[in-house]
Amino acid sequence: SIKAIPLLCTSRQTTYIRPQPSMVADQSDNPLSASQPLQAFDFIPDTNRPFVVSFTLDLDSNVLSLSFNETVDASTIIPANIYVQPSANSSALVSLTGSMVNSTSGQVQSLIIGFTALNSIKAVPSLTSFAFLSLTSAALNDTSANRVIAINSTSALGASSIAKDNTSPSLSGVTFDLNTGALIFTYSEVVDFTSINYTAITLLLGPTQYTLTGGSLISNMNSYIMNVSLTFDDLNAAKALGISATYALSITAGMVQDIAGNTLPVIATIGGAFISDRTSPTLMSFDLLMVQGLEPLL
Repeated sequence: SIKAIPLLCTSRQTTYIRPQPSMVADQSDNPLSASQPLQAFDFIPDTNRPFVVSFTLDLDSNVLSLSFNETVDASTIIPANIYVQPSANSSALVSLTGSMVNSTSGQVQSLIIGFTALNSIKAVPSLTSFAFLSLTSAALNDTSANRVIAINSTSALGASSIAKDNTSPSLSGVTFDLNTGALIFTYSEVVDFTSINYTAITLLLGPTQYTLTGGSLISNMNSYIMNVSLTFDDLNAAKALGISATYALSITAGMVQDIAGNTLPVIATIGGAFISDRTSPTLMSFDLLMVQGLEPLL
């Protein structure tokens, strides 16, 4: 508690006590006389460096909590120097750059994990079950300006607990690129690319609708952006509908899941951005029918 108060007991000049009469009595039970604040005769500063005792990772509330052996200065925390990794000895580090400190000076510090860092963590499936922490000595100080003891990435600290993500992903936006024949989906979090169900996607244009029969992903990676390339038949069916900027999509259950297996909810209708077709058609093939009795072509 003393260390958590700025400018208190940081030197002899800032260290005083105010004795209370009940503090002590003499042998005749006479209480201590009231007095003015008394300055410390000597002051020995704190030179011990703080260290992380444990940490927890909550992937549902997006919070990483750090417990220290003593009070640390919350204002000195630099999230970019704190890393999450999939094993005790790993070079695959996810920096918490962009994360926000959500606590005051004390022994426990909470960081709200930034969007990019959170999605980088969720993109590595093993990190949702096993997570380890490493940090540099520049990550933070205690209230006496002693730097934290670093945790090397070759001997990282394991999480004491990991709370599973129980929140379903949501669809943040859609772009229909008719020029490249792709539907680009942006989600609230990383989704599992292997879970995609193309037949859960239906194109809507007024009263007319068309359900996709298949597709492929331009990038087979877990990400919060999914670029779906339509099949030749589906793309031409969409063009035959006269698909335009007034289009909408309907999403049925089971289109995609996040890394934790939470399914995207049903979406009755959602509009989005539209990129028109600017590519000229090319002749792929032709047939020549020679009718009996006509001269052959030379």
